[in-house]
Amino acid sequence: MSWRTDTPMRPIIRERPTVLLDFDGTLANARTDATPRVRKLLQQRLHGRKTLAEINQALTPPGYANAINALFPLAERAEIWDNVITITTAQINAGVTLPELLSPVLSMLAARCNLAVFSARDPVSLTLALERAGINDLFVSVEGYLGAYPPKPDPSGVQALVSRMGVPLDRAVYVGDSQVDLQMAQASGMPFVAAGWMRDRIKPGDTRHHCASFDTLPAVISALSSSSVSF
Repeated sequence: MSWRTDTPMRPIIRERPTVLLDFDGTLANARTDATPRVRKLLQQRLHGRKTLAEINQALTPPGYANAINALFPLAERAEIWDNVITITTAQINAGVTLPELLSPVLSMLAARCNLAVFSARDPVSLTLALERAGINDLFVSVEGYLGAYPPKPDPSGVQALVSRMGVPLDRAVYVGDSQVDLQMAQASGMPFVAAGWMRDRIKPGDTRHHCASFDTLPAVISALSSSSVSF
């Protein structure tokens, strides 16, 4: 299934560029608190098949998607993802850490770009988190891909979202904090901006555009005017 919220959002202006944002580690920081519960789940499901050392190694960044792909056969991954989403969604419902400058920076971007969230999470919970932060009306779409498409770094989910939005890939950019985000953007043909303000997991040399602090994001997005994206 593909998850989309029915909550009314900002209309898409197809003449504008589109900025797609990851959630965990980019717009919010909930992953750290969820990891012990995810580790316990994996230990229970992999008892007798994988050691704790193997599980811990798989859970080392770049994140849950790679861990599940590395530890489980294809036939089991969707069910495990459902359980992981339940755990991490509880973190959203319990509250997350948001960048202090989130609202003014995103307001600045929303004035000249289409903003969207692309995450494996349940978009209803994502929308609630954005509503609590007072920024839900800045986005044209909040969408999850679990079940309908393979997890990142497979690009098919984000490509389908861009297609449904009716905007060309060369007018879109992805902002994320992990190697799977970077690999997904590269595979889709979209420019990528590394979000380094929560967990700096991507080296500046790995990608052309890198943000060390959230308030520099508009300037980095504008810098893409020198690439294939015209902002």
